[in-house]
Amino acid sequence: IMISVPKGFDTLATTAVSLGLVDQETLGGCIVSNYIKKYIISFIDSEDKSSPLTDEQIMEKLSNMKYNIARRTVSKYRENLNIPVARLRRKYI
Repeated sequence: IMISVPKGFDTLATTAVSLGLVDQETLGGCIVSNYIKKYIISFIDSEDKSSPLTDEQIMEKLSNMKYNIARRTVSKYRENLNIPVARLRRKYI
């Protein structure tokens, strides 16, 4: 997976790996999970508040972007972001 990162991040990441503070695989996973969380936030910010997206629908949107993650992972990330489930985000008109 190719991901663009902020300038200077490569140096920081290389230093962390070379010092043994984090391994390359873990570092890549952290970067990807942060991007997925940003996508989840953006999907929820732009959702129809009278019919909010379920974790399953968010999973499908991510899958269309080539991020194949499980619904329970979407749920875990959503909970980590302190975002309630769809039924609690619904706004009645």
